[in-house]
Amino acid sequence: MEQNMDVRTVPRRSFVTEPAAGVSTRVVFFVSEDWWFCLHWLNLAKRLAERGYRITVICNTGASGADRARIERAGFEVVPLKLDRSGLNILNDFRIASALVKYLRRERPALIHCVGMKPILIGTLAARLVGAFGPPIRILDHFAGLGYLFSSSHLKARLLRPLVMLGMRAAFAGHEVHLVTMNPTDRDVLMRWQLRRAGHVHVIGGTGLDLARYPALPFPKSETVTIAITTRMIEDKGLAPLVEAFRRVRAKLPHVELLLVGERDGRNPTAIPRDQLEAWSREPGITWLGHVDRVAEEVWARAHIAVLPSRREGLPVSLLEAAACGRPMVATDVPGCRDVVIDGVTGLLVPPEESGELVQGLADALERLAASDDLRRRFGAAAREMVETRYSLSVISDHVAGLYRSLIDGSAEGSAPGSTRGTVVEAGG
Repeated sequence: MEQNMDVRTVPRRSFVTEPAAGVSTRVVFFVSEDWWFCLHWLNLAKRLAERGYRITVICNTGASGADRARIERAGFEVVPLKLDRSGLNILNDFRIASALVKYLRRERPALIHCVGMKPILIGTLAARLVGAFGPPIRILDHFAGLGYLFSSSHLKARLLRPLVMLGMRAAFAGHEVHLVTMNPTDRDVLMRWQLRRAGHVHVIGGTGLDLARYPALPFPKSETVTIAITTRMIEDKGLAPLVEAFRRVRAKLPHVELLLVGERDGRNPTAIPRDQLEAWSREPGITWLGHVDRVAEEVWARAHIAVLPSRREGLPVSLLEAAACGRPMVATDVPGCRDVVIDGVTGLLVPPEESGELVQGLADALERLAASDDLRRRFGAAAREMVETRYSLSVISDHVAGLYRSLIDGSAEGSAPGSTRGTVVEAGG
């Protein structure tokens, strides 16, 4: 059902409080991988550096050194620390925590910004320990999504969930710890687990999209309607139901094709086997492209519709990229996806997998968009405007810089500055 909602009515708020002129405030990012920082955080870090923050990145570094070099060319120090983001090696985690404590004790940054589950647990405990014996280090823990641990029904996830919750309760016991989620639903989950009180949990919609890299693109003139999914090739992204739904659409509309864009994540327990991806790619109308470097030029200049039938997202960057390029979207009605796909405005939402209606819901939504050029254009224009108003790099960097400043000044007790339900930044409930 379409909603009478215009994304242009969403207020755009800006709050930027920067360090005094000539003053450089030290901030440490603690993330799992250098390539992941480059992919999602580098542009935001550059904007923060322009506001007077001196940034160091602590992370794994790849064997080629290319991503580390890219971070260093941006003017940031990189401190290599071998972190196994999915392993359960307690001794290795203790070694990492010890090395991090030594670094923080020596450098004394004003703030540590931890991103991802394991960096959050280790980084928070290390920073609290250092702060107990000297000037406090402000702590900002950023959940890129609750992901596999919360969305999966696998035995491993069910066993780990209470243990991780116990660890987080211990880590977050101090009032100096603030949390960020990328959507309100994830915020509410953390609040239900009573990990933090309301004034210490903030919602920031992603890391900001560089609109210069993702311009509004004209639709392809080809008679073939191209549907594309850009994501890691893992079960949790709903790839198998998508392929089945596409078969049903193609049986009615032979002029559609499906692009599967992305590599396997071999370290994820739900990774799709390579032979399965290759088998899908041999089916009529389906192509597995693997990784592409320039998504706007190589995918969205070619595709008409974006799709993501995920089980859960923090905030789906792949959909934001498509929306920025002016593409209508189809996604599951789950956390993260529903914050980008406004049903009947920027795209169509379909029932999640557990409903048992995902495949037919996907088929109906994709068929509806594939059959209507007018609907694709209308949803695509609204999607572009939504990204400009809520999720652009300039909007997000303003909000993150303001949150940094309020934390460092000790004024973040309660709401994040400019915080309003329904805008980019929200705090508490």
